[in-house]
Amino acid sequence: MTASPVRILPLNRAEMTGPQLRHLLWLATEYDAERLDSCLREDLPSLGLIAAESDGELEGFAAYDNRGDQAVVEYIAVAESAQGRGLGTELIRHIRRETGRELYLETDDDAVGFYRALGFNIAAAPDDVRWAGRRRYSCRLA
Repeated sequence: MTASPVRILPLNRAEMTGPQLRHLLWLATEYDAERLDSCLREDLPSLGLIAAESDGELEGFAAYDNRGDQAVVEYIAVAESAQGRGLGTELIRHIRRETGRELYLETDDDAVGFYRALGFNIAAAPDDVRWAGRRRYSCRLA
């Protein structure tokens, strides 16, 4: 049986409070429970939020902020069971199409290859206290 097509659409209110988004946010950040709660309550509501859904299930999400001539991708994650199917690529492409802006984000060694493969220009980024001890990269797609 093949997977159902994935739809990229705005994240709805039910998904904002559901366990799937919480897990995806944890995948993106590895925050502890208190920090996840704070991010869900304080950070995400002010960002553009999109979902990757298949068969009514939330399989990925991205959160971004429009800043001047850039769209800054703050969070992006794909569920473990859906990885390798192109959902992350579709989320990035959707943000690019919707905003028409240069994309900017920061990442670490775990994902820098993904962004390089999508054509982002990669440079060293300053250390980030949120991810102490991890090498950081700034990624731009003009």
